[in-house]
Amino acid sequence: MWLLPRLRLALARRPWLYWLLVGAAAALTWWRVAALHDDAERARASWGTAVEVWVVATDTPHGQPVAASRRALPTAAVPVAALREFEPDAVAARDLVAGAVLLPADLVGDAAPPAGWVVVVVGARAPHLAVGDTVTVFVGGRRLCDGQAAGEAVDETVELALPSECAATLSAASSTSEVVVGRRG
Repeated sequence: MWLLPRLRLALARRPWLYWLLVGAAAALTWWRVAALHDDAERARASWGTAVEVWVVATDTPHGQPVAASRRALPTAAVPVAALREFEPDAVAARDLVAGAVLLPADLVGDAAPPAGWVVVVVGARAPHLAVGDTVTVFVGGRRLCDGQAAGEAVDETVELALPSECAATLSAASSTSEVVVGRRG
C-alpha cells in the first residue's frame, strides 16, 4: 500500500529516473513494432514474387460494364487463368464482387456460346474442362457434334453449349447410350 507513494516521491526527487523509464518503454515499443514488421516482410517474401493482374474495382451485376484496376498480388494467390490484359468495354458474365481477380469466365466474350446454341447439362464422363474449351460429344461410341464447355464438371455432370440440332439429338440419345465428352486441343 505504501509502495506507490514512495515510488511517486522517488520519481519526483529524481527526474532522470522518470525519463529513464519513459525511454525504456519507448525502446521496448520500438523493438516490438520492428519485430512485427520484419515478421510481416518475411511472410510476404515467402509467398513469392508479385504478379500484376486485373481485379474488379466495384461490385458489378450480370450484364453491366466491368470497372477493373491492376493490382500486384503474390503468385501463390493468383489463379492460373487470371486476366493479364483487360478490355475497357468488357461486360460481366455473372455478378462480380469488388476485389475479385478477373478470370476469362467472368466476362462475356469468346467463351460465351455463339448465338443460337443451347446450353445443356449432360451426365457424362468428361475431362477437366474450363469454360470456353472446345469439346467433341460422343454418344454410343459415335461422334455426335462439336460444342463448347459452358461450365465446369460438377457431380459427374457438365454444362455444354451445343448447336440446337445437336442438343436435340443428344437429349434423345443420352437416355439409351453412354455420353462421353472429349476436350479438343
